[in-house]
Amino acid sequence: MADLDDLPDAPPPYACAQLYGHTAVQQQFIQHYQNNTLHHAWLLAGPQGIGKASLAYILATHILGQGAAQNIHNGGHPNLFVLKRELNDKGTASSVITVVNVRNLNGFLHTTAAIDGWRVVIIDSIDAMNRSAANALLKSLEEPPANVVFLIICHNLGALLPTIRSRVQIHKLKPLDDEDVMGAITSLFPDIIPSDLHAIVPLAHGIVRAACQLLIGQGGSTIRAIEDELTSATWPRPNTFKLLAQIADKNSPAQWQMLYTTLQQHLQMAAYTHIHNLSLANAIAVLTSDITETFAQADEYNLDKQGIAFSVLQKARNVLASA
Repeated sequence: MADLDDLPDAPPPYACAQLYGHTAVQQQFIQHYQNNTLHHAWLLAGPQGIGKASLAYILATHILGQGAAQNIHNGGHPNLFVLKRELNDKGTASSVITVVNVRNLNGFLHTTAAIDGWRVVIIDSIDAMNRSAANALLKSLEEPPANVVFLIICHNLGALLPTIRSRVQIHKLKPLDDEDVMGAITSLFPDIIPSDLHAIVPLAHGIVRAACQLLIGQGGSTIRAIEDELTSATWPRPNTFKLLAQIADKNSPAQWQMLYTTLQQHLQMAAYTHIHNLSLANAIAVLTSDITETFAQADEYNLDKQGIAFSVLQKARNVLASA
């Protein structure tokens, strides 16, 4: 049940046993479930890497009942459907969730439940859906089968289609405080050296995924350098091309991944901070999708990564300057 967005050496979201942060939303969900007032579509919105997918699996485990956690960890649960990006025919990551994927979901929804009780659909993420897939999802959100709850992950709420927004209950999640990030990292990596933990947490900006990447890739200096490239008043800087050459080095795939993640996180944080700026949200949605597709193509076709890195940095700076 490996996910294309999983980090190497870090447990995937479905294996998360303890939640750090977002307790109010979790308690609200449980209360509505117990009172039989649960909305059929919960949209969990916030920057990527703050634990939205982990929260979704914990909520799914709660609603699916005893034994669900072990079933999910072992590869799935018959009453759980996870809609996400998949591998294409060439074995590389698809850049989007397609209408074909949504039709597979519809097949799950319109067949008899394997086990009596609730069924859960996790969509990870709504941002990865192309417009045809989003439109195909609408009917299921409009007329959901009984005892089905959708847990929809959203990284950029401002870019959410109005037709989707009107059919879901939105729950806005914030980046974690440093104490929760420390707790999450210690839980994931119990052997972490305390000095390393205290060094990476301030660089993570409340995003557990960023902290994991810093710990696994030991890339704190690279991430700081990329952040400087995004925020510098003048650009290119004297060391810009040296940095991009290092990032594009085929022998350093971790640094290439750090560029991708840092760009996405900065853009998503800008969208989160300026959530009422719809034009900015739309610009960020277009650019994040473009970056995802561009990076996938660079890996698949062995394109000029240094040139791509320069181009996406330039585009990101232009968008962020309008925030």
